[in-house]
Amino acid sequence: MPILHPAYLLRNPSREQGSPKWLMWQDIQEVRHKLDEIRGARDT
Repeated sequence: MPILHPAYLLRNPSREQGSPKWLMWQDIQEVRHKLDEIRGARDT
């Protein structure tokens, strides 16, 4: 999954829906959800 460069996020600090920082947070949550799925499948 491609991500935004951290310097770009620092220059665009808005957290409004659709902003770069908001989009990055959505991506991070998706990665976390997938990681939890993988860990859950492995634990059973």
